[in-house]
Amino acid sequence: MVSLQRGESHEILRGSLIEAACAAAPEISRPAVVRIVRAVARYQQQSLLRELSGFQPLLSGRAGEGDSKLSDVVQLYAAEHVSRGRWTPRTEVQFRGYLSLMTELLGDPPIGDVSKSSLRELGRSIAVLPSNLSKRLPGVGATDAIAALSGLPEVPRLAPNSVNAHYQCVRSFFSWAVENDFIERSPASALRDVKVGRASEERLPLDDADIVAYFATLDAKKGLQPFERWVPRILAYTGCRLGEAVQLTTADFKQVQGIWVVDINDDTAAKRLKGTSNNAG
Repeated sequence: MVSLQRGESHEILRGSLIEAACAAAPEISRPAVVRIVRAVARYQQQSLLRELSGFQPLLSGRAGEGDSKLSDVVQLYAAEHVSRGRWTPRTEVQFRGYLSLMTELLGDPPIGDVSKSSLRELGRSIAVLPSNLSKRLPGVGATDAIAALSGLPEVPRLAPNSVNAHYQCVRSFFSWAVENDFIERSPASALRDVKVGRASEERLPLDDADIVAYFATLDAKKGLQPFERWVPRILAYTGCRLGEAVQLTTADFKQVQGIWVVDINDDTAAKRLKGTSNNAG
């Protein structure tokens, strides 16, 4: 078997990208495509190097198993997911927030010192975390906020599905740490999802009078943007999700066999449908 040098494998990969780009955009000249692909490759390489700077002891193996600080391993985990395109920009912001909270509540110990007991305590802390913390208590850390609001049951806490989103992110992170030899076993098996009630049990449906009153109030407002007037009506008449409604364009309203339809699709890079987004792992 003939082994390829690193530079040769990179050239093969770059060549594949060029061919794929030419096929996807035949209206762009090949020299232009080559320049674009090379520029993107340089940018991605520089971005990854910036993300990984400062972690040379971890990358070179000089840090012992379990000795790496939790925050350092978090940065490597995030850098890998960003560089490999596993996270959308929105997902990156969300999961970095989850992992930053985890690091704060655990006290940023060496990752090998994180035990099932400490993660059970983390789970209890997340479950009592106030909702909209940054808006409710701007500038106050999670640990201080939990302590300050512990005797105030009337303060809204994170919803069960939000708590479970935190737990899933933490479990994914520690699974990755095991796969990359930072720890031998994941302590995150101690985090069990909390029970989430059915949405129909938590929210009463709108009746006809509610809907009439809502649209009457909406139409009475002055200076509405077009989307403010039309998105609620699209939701009411189609039953689609809010994320699907706001990404519709005029081209998505069309006639099929003489019948007007709304085509909810992901035909462009800016559109996403439920179930096509990346997850934490």
